[in-house]
Amino acid sequence: MLDDSSDLKIVLHVEPKIGWSGYNRMLRDTKRSIDVLVAETGVLEPLLGNLHYPTLSSPVSYSILLLRLTNLILSSSPPRKTNSVKTVSEDIVGHPVLPDTLKYIWQGYPLGVYERVRIEIHDYPYMLLAKFHYDLTHTLNNSIEILLENMKSAYNEFIASGIEWLQRLHWFYLTTPPLNNYFNILSKEEVDVQDLVGETRRASRINPYFTILADLYEMYISNIGLIHEYIERGVIIPSASSKIYELWVLTSILNFLARKYGVKISVSEYRDLYVKFNVGGIALDYNIPREWSFFEKLSGRKIHLRPDYILQGSKGSIVYDAKYKSRIYRGDIQTMLTYIVEYAKPVEIKGEKKLLGVFYKLASNPEKPGRPRSGIRNTEIPVKIEVYVYPLDPRMSSDKRDENIWKSIEPFLSH
Repeated sequence: MLDDSSDLKIVLHVEPKIGWSGYNRMLRDTKRSIDVLVAETGVLEPLLGNLHYPTLSSPVSYSILLLRLTNLILSSSPPRKTNSVKTVSEDIVGHPVLPDTLKYIWQGYPLGVYERVRIEIHDYPYMLLAKFHYDLTHTLNNSIEILLENMKSAYNEFIASGIEWLQRLHWFYLTTPPLNNYFNILSKEEVDVQDLVGETRRASRINPYFTILADLYEMYISNIGLIHEYIERGVIIPSASSKIYELWVLTSILNFLARKYGVKISVSEYRDLYVKFNVGGIALDYNIPREWSFFEKLSGRKIHLRPDYILQGSKGSIVYDAKYKSRIYRGDIQTMLTYIVEYAKPVEIKGEKKLLGVFYKLASNPEKPGRPRSGIRNTEIPVKIEVYVYPLDPRMSSDKRDENIWKSIEPFLSH
């Protein structure tokens, strides 16, 4: 809604290019598929990170980074066993030890015996780690409430469900060893936040990741924005529809392969926005990282391009790209050729080796999406290059979507 200096208000209704029905179906399908993927693989961060990456900042950013950092810290230097000491005092200075306290009372002394944890330098980083997880569970819960109470919509419900997954992961760390022990210490001992951060920095000689933890927590409490989405008073900048479509295509391919071959989806590698899925003997790379490509070496500059998906197996590999539009342009073809040269491996079809690339796009007419077509064929070089275009649209029937997915991967799987 636009509001000018007068009392006149102008309301703009913006409809997605696939219509609200198709858009909501895409959201529902993607949410359902991501829920299944997370349940089967235990991996959420890269999927949610890809969904939020194009926008600004929020606790989701810190959540994703902290979950990754926690894994690095716990796998590189397991915490040592904490020690406790008993103290005799007239004041309450810890957790009371009743049998020892009763002995003093029976002897007429107004004293109590209290047990306190002896905090060593190596304990502070894990206490800060537990506090960070605890703080984020509450901050994420506030974000969920804002999304669902102030602006209830299919998109907000979709985002809220992803944030709830993150919240559960933080609670898992807080309620299971080893962090549950340090969470209990925090609930019993009063430790100043600045002491936690300072001692965590001192302990960096034990593990360099502790410095990153201290820096990240200070950024968090200083409200320094990271890249992702921004939620305030119910206002959220939506992720690009093209990114949601990209995730919808990803989950559609994975679900099709899992149904086709009767196997479960697993994850063998993930970091940042990259995930390697495995379905049977097939690997699907999503947002594969690439530091320095062939074309970058030739030009002497970095080119931030990478395909959406790469399907790999013993027969070779095919490059796939999802386009949230109904027409593929010359520039798209040129970019695809760059991907093919850099990432594709020859696939043998009817005794002939070919380098293949595939576009998925919206259908001009979902009721009659048309046949897949060839975008380019190059027969001038020893290994032929072919690019194909397949309609894949949430408005199409599920049978037609499955048919086009099968046709797009059939050259890779057929013998």
